[in-house]
Amino acid sequence: MNLNHQRNRMFTYADIYKSTRSSLSMDFIAIKNFLSTCPEGPIADFGAGVGRLLDADLDRDILLIENDPDMLSHLAEKAKTHERATIIPQSTHNCQIADNSVAAAIFAYGGLAEMRPIGFALGETFRILQPGGKIFAVMLNSELPVKRASPLSPGMHENTPISTHAMTIRAPDLGPFEYFTQLRTSSEKSARVFLVRQTIPPISELTRLLENIGFTDVFISCGTTGATFDSTKSSVYNVEARKPTQSVVPRIQETLQNIYNKMAPSYNQVMDHAQYRALDWVKKEVASMRDTFPTILDFGCGNGAIVSALNDLGIRGQAFGIDFSNGMIAEAQNTGLYDGLLQYDLSFGNPIVEGAQFDLITAIGITEFLPNAREFMTSIRLNLVAGGCALVTFELSRPGIPESGSTIDPLNIKKYHYTTSQIESIAKDAGFRVDSLSTGIAYHSPSLGCDVPYIFGKFTRVGVP
Repeated sequence: MNLNHQRNRMFTYADIYKSTRSSLSMDFIAIKNFLSTCPEGPIADFGAGVGRLLDADLDRDILLIENDPDMLSHLAEKAKTHERATIIPQSTHNCQIADNSVAAAIFAYGGLAEMRPIGFALGETFRILQPGGKIFAVMLNSELPVKRASPLSPGMHENTPISTHAMTIRAPDLGPFEYFTQLRTSSEKSARVFLVRQTIPPISELTRLLENIGFTDVFISCGTTGATFDSTKSSVYNVEARKPTQSVVPRIQETLQNIYNKMAPSYNQVMDHAQYRALDWVKKEVASMRDTFPTILDFGCGNGAIVSALNDLGIRGQAFGIDFSNGMIAEAQNTGLYDGLLQYDLSFGNPIVEGAQFDLITAIGITEFLPNAREFMTSIRLNLVAGGCALVTFELSRPGIPESGSTIDPLNIKKYHYTTSQIESIAKDAGFRVDSLSTGIAYHSPSLGCDVPYIFGKFTRVGVP
């Protein structure tokens, strides 16, 4: 019985990680060189694991961010001997570290790929970095057919001989950037295989995401030496980027952002005054998901009203929210219901690069501000699991209003509107099954002095991929 217990205990992922990766040091020189270019201040080690970076002697205060219970038990033991280490037992997407408080953020060997959705991890990094602070990540090179493979190698865990083999391979049915690392570990009488899901975007896509979040000075180098990166030879690369000392003006209509920032603290009252009806439609459409735990992506999350309503219905899965208004993001954070929040301008495109990640996507009241509904619908289909549901509204085209894409006075913003037949065509072309399309008044606009009608669409992802 004791022997079986030891064998079962050995083959937890955290144990195997400690046995096979905790002594890796090939990125230490590159990390030290990176830190020499950063301002003074503490380091955030995202996905600290079992505390591998503590062996690098980085000579800085280090915040070890890790939320896996098994990893934390190993990490706590190791951190006891490092006075400058502080464990932050939180998620990478919501680490509860103060804004503008760290000088450098590190995603060590391949770690960012596992912190899905990675856009939220990068957004959280941007939030906590001080102006001038920098991010460093070691990434797997997605241009090689097999990202990483290691021969069967011997090792020891708790005085027991083991051997391990690791290989990272594509998972194209899940999405263009989706991979699995297979970690196979065996001892004399037992064996176990771990599959680790990863998202590994190409350099161009990762650069786009970093820059659209607000980072500047993106720099790519060889993952082991810091030399010029050759994508045909090296299996890993380093990416660095800086948070600018002055805010970069986002590509959003400033007037619109200012409007929503001003409304944020009293947005519930604003919705009541405008007789906002879309929330009731959402609640009706998700009633069948009651008492389930979906993974939710809330585009245009506002003050968190939709996820709050889902929570009241007993739908309490992981929730991630995106909004272009920092005021709305702050209000959504106050609900305590989101596992990650990202301030992002969706006119740059969809920041979620993961395939087959979410069970439910909501996009309420945002497509009228996006120039390309077809591109948006195509991208969110990829984000959904097979059979996943998207609830999306579109402003209804009707006689007597300016042409779609025109500037609307007195707000000086552009709005886009559609017919029901246009949306049906867009959704089907994107690979959705159209479950329902209906029209109705969404709210009364005091600024325009009229009711605003919407197309209310419920869509299901069919097919894999």
